[in-house]
Amino acid sequence: MDANGPVTLPSDTDWNNKANWSNGVPTRLSNAVIPAKTSSAVVYPILNDPSATYEVNNLTMQGNSGSSAAQLVINVATLRVYGNLLQPGGGLSGNITGNGPLSTGVTNSQTNSTLVFAGADQVITGQLLVSDIIIAGSGIKSVINVMIPSNIIAFQPASVTAGVVIQSAAQDLSSGTVNTVFDTTGNSYIQLVSSSVISLKAGEAETNTSYIKGVTRADRNLVAGVQNTFGNIGLDITANHTPGNIFVYRVVGDALTGPVATNAVPVKRQFKIVGDDNSESAVTATSNIDVIFHYLDSADELNTIKEENLTMFRSKVNGAPYQPVAGSLNQTNNTVTRLALPSLTTSYITLGDKTNPLPVSLTAFTATRSNQNAVLAWTTASELNNAGFEVQVSNDGTAFRKLTFVTSKSPNSSQTINYSYTDTETNKLGIRYYRLRQVDTDGEDSYSPVRALSFDGAAVASATLSAYPNPFSNKIDFNLDATTVGSGVAHVQVMDMAGRTVREQNLSVANASLTLDGLDNLRSGVYIAKVTLANGSTQTVRIQKQ
Repeated sequence: MDANGPVTLPSDTDWNNKANWSNGVPTRLSNAVIPAKTSSAVVYPILNDPSATYEVNNLTMQGNSGSSAAQLVINVATLRVYGNLLQPGGGLSGNITGNGPLSTGVTNSQTNSTLVFAGADQVITGQLLVSDIIIAGSGIKSVINVMIPSNIIAFQPASVTAGVVIQSAAQDLSSGTVNTVFDTTGNSYIQLVSSSVISLKAGEAETNTSYIKGVTRADRNLVAGVQNTFGNIGLDITANHTPGNIFVYRVVGDALTGPVATNAVPVKRQFKIVGDDNSESAVTATSNIDVIFHYLDSADELNTIKEENLTMFRSKVNGAPYQPVAGSLNQTNNTVTRLALPSLTTSYITLGDKTNPLPVSLTAFTATRSNQNAVLAWTTASELNNAGFEVQVSNDGTAFRKLTFVTSKSPNSSQTINYSYTDTETNKLGIRYYRLRQVDTDGEDSYSPVRALSFDGAAVASATLSAYPNPFSNKIDFNLDATTVGSGVAHVQVMDMAGRTVREQNLSVANASLTLDGLDNLRSGVYIAKVTLANGSTQTVRIQKQ
């Protein structure tokens, strides 16, 4: 058996017998091909010796169906693959896990079937079921189809600093060539069955540089009062009920569908829970779950959010509207804990920024000048344990104070609710900044985006432009204080004081606001921002880079 033509012996399954290969026993530098099944007389390799060296660069196993697929069985032995593993028929297997605590839930090359991906970037195709799967070497290992570690998946990178990543992937043929791309559609994933876990052992656990990227699925039986870690997937659940089998999908590296009306973003980690009780039903109204959400504090996963601002959000769909469910943050353990969360048949859980929250119950917030008053209006699409909204104002955009508290019209609602408040304080001058502090019945809070109004000069019917924060560092929000602006695309120009354009971009307008980011490289100083709306009208505002 090898790339230049297979040789098979009817009674020899020894991988290390050079007579079984056209060009000698495979090494980490040579490729091998195992032929498709043509008759019952074909003999395939069986790896039986835990002390033997079994290794190969690219391994191709021919045959596209279960009946014709080439076979390779790993018993109590270790196979190291340094290149790509191509087995469309899924003929490689190794499902032996020795008995006892020294084998179950841990890596053990002396008692378990072990497959090590030891090279750099590698592609792995076809359904793969092996007891212990070790992600070693470097680079990115791309899984196309389903990988099932029946006992454990562990990370042993060549460099702890550089790390190693395994990701769900797909083959992209759009360019006319076959390209492997990151994929989170759920067609490819890592499957944790009831007996399998992600290693928590130091030197083998997920870290900021070594982890499963994309989709990981865990199937577990949820029993009342018993915490389930779903194979160390990063979501611990303790239910007060027994719904039975639960499916959890974890996605890392791809955030939930982002909001449209704000510049808020979720972290690049989400959990989809399928199969639980529906607490919105009268029959299961008291069903709830205690949730511990584990995260990695890598810059990529946090997605620009400051760790100290993390809080939990939930959605019934893959995106907005979100429900703020708060939770207790532990930065030492990298967890957010939410107790007694009402259960849903299907829900998505993620983390966001409590100071720049996802569009949860709040789907719109506008501030409009009416003579010397400010008319604030906001809309919620859903509310969960919502006590109400503290309306806050600031003269500098930093130090906010309370104007009033508006009590929730319905603390738990899935219907659209409109609110408004008019700031009638006298002697308003310059720019006034407004925000909402949404307060839960348990005291947890989150904040709306900031809206700014100018009280310089007489009020006019047309939209005027304000900017926040000002001075800015890397991004700035432009707010038009007229709701008649609507949506559409605006052209934004940033000019220095010599009139030279240093940045311009077309941006979408939503809820009379838009965001310009990526301004890190601008020099400190004063600039003029000019916004041209779709109707041709223009507005300018002076801004300052810190």
